[in-house]
Amino acid sequence: HPKDGQGVDVTFVQDATGGRSISWNGNVRFPNGIVPAVATGANGWALVYTGVYSANNAQWLGAAWKNS
Repeated sequence: HPKDGQGVDVTFVQDATGGRSISWNGNVRFPNGIVPAVATGANGWALVYTGVYSANNAQWLGAAWKNS
């Protein structure tokens, strides 16, 4: 179980072939309902989430993503 204030980054990295896709479970929510695009090129990467755990809310708080 995560501890209060624990940080997490979720990053996806393509292999040398690329072209992999990600599907999200229906209970995963993104800011403004906009699902981040994940880079699909060879060796591409995407940081889709940065946040911290809040024990008070029992959820991960924060949002950020970047494709490269």
